Amino acid sequence: MQISQDRITRLFLRQITIGVFATLLVCQSGGVLRAQEKTDQPVCEGDLAEQIKSRVDAAAKDAGFSGAVLVAKDGEVILAHAAGQQDNSAKDELQTTTLFEIASCTKSFTGVAAVLLQQQGRLNLDDSIAEHLPGVPDHCKSITVRHLLQHTSGIPGDTYGPRTSDASAAVAAFLRNAPKSRPGTKHEYWNQGYALLSEVIASASGKSFADFCKEEIFAPVKMTSSRFNGDEAPADRQVAVGKSLQGPKRSALSHPYSDSYDFSYRAMGGMVTNVWDINRFFNVLDGESLLTKESIVEMTTIGKSDYALGWKIQGKDDDLAWWHSGGVRGFVSVMKYFPNTKSHYIILTNSDDGRAVWPLAQYFDQALKGQLLGPIDGEMLAKISGTYVAGRRSFTIPDTAETLTGEFHWGGPVTRGPLGMMGDGKVGFFDGDKNYPVEFEFGEDGKATRCTVFDTELTRRK
Repeated sequence: MQISQDRITRLFLRQITIGVFATLLVCQSGGVLRAQEKTDQPVCEGDLAEQIKSRVDAAAKDAGFSGAVLVAKDGEVILAHAAGQQDNSAKDELQTTTLFEIASCTKSFTGVAAVLLQQQGRLNLDDSIAEHLPGVPDHCKSITVRHLLQHTSGIPGDTYGPRTSDASAAVAAFLRNAPKSRPGTKHEYWNQGYALLSEVIASASGKSFADFCKEEIFAPVKMTSSRFNGDEAPADRQVAVGKSLQGPKRSALSHPYSDSYDFSYRAMGGMVTNVWDINRFFNVLDGESLLTKESIVEMTTIGKSDYALGWKIQGKDDDLAWWHSGGVRGFVSVMKYFPNTKSHYIILTNSDDGRAVWPLAQYFDQALKGQLLGPIDGEMLAKISGTYVAGRRSFTIPDTAETLTGEFHWGGPVTRGPLGMMGDGKVGFFDGDKNYPVEFEFGEDGKATRCTVFDTELTRRK
């Protein structure tokens, strides 16, 4: 991995010889050895990795999961695994090097690009967008680069524009109306704000958005497989074809909305990569290699609704996570980085049916937090499965043991998470943060009649 020129290069190389991997640790930087980087091959090391791999394979068999995953713990990749087919119908199996489109996960790289340009002195995040975009109307000149990054511009999220590569036309269309709220005061997710950011980056750097990312992010990080919609496929990499519930299948490198990588999608999505390249990217988010510590703090400081500069931020201390997800026709992705434990996971899929993705993501959260639940045996599951209600609230336990996921309906929001046995013999429900015990009362027939979860007492629906 190549880093900034004012530091000694940290390089880790593994030679492949007749199926045997010989690892060579080459050097160190700043007196601290970087965790050994594995090559772009399947990896499954240790009991935890075996458990996670089994869960992925079960999701592929029982819930239609098709994609590649990578999990790193304490700076070491413990699992890199693929399950499913390259085009969901042919015999070619997916690989850990297969390229997928990552949709809105692209926004995290857009955020890095903007912060990197500030670090280089070529823009200021608090610049008015009028300093970098042509023809910004007076009613939008109070919008800053930071506001676009944080989705706090005040422009409604359903503001769209033409499929065009002309910056002036895009600005005129996207900013035709004044903000509905004062910029910086309200979070409203607006994809087209990131399209405008692509032109801000181009204006400040003198390069197209895609070229800036390739030359100043991908190249130094050694993300040699990464590219954008419309680019040629690398000769030595398989490209996934995405199966869609919303239309015909499409290659990861094809354009989902237009004939070119234009303002209908640019910088809000469209990056095409694999789990190993994202792993390399996560490995330089240390405040030393690509961005300074000051830039990292800037990038991950929350604006409104736990959204920073191209990243969603959650948790604290060892549970602190920077993450994003993405979905577009044919593809769903999730990437999550725990900076204080140097752990992370990546899920890339070639299907936009995301039902298997979120249970897997929660399972990976559990695994990296040391909170994996044990299986519930069939006899116990038969006693407790069903729906329990209390007013507008309800809690559902399915009757299938594979990839067991519960649903707690709050009368509006829904909490979904894995179910399993806790160490104290109680049933546990993982809400994305921690395991909550589920207490049961049983009737004369041995089946549960009531349960308590989240301090809510619920009665089984007959």
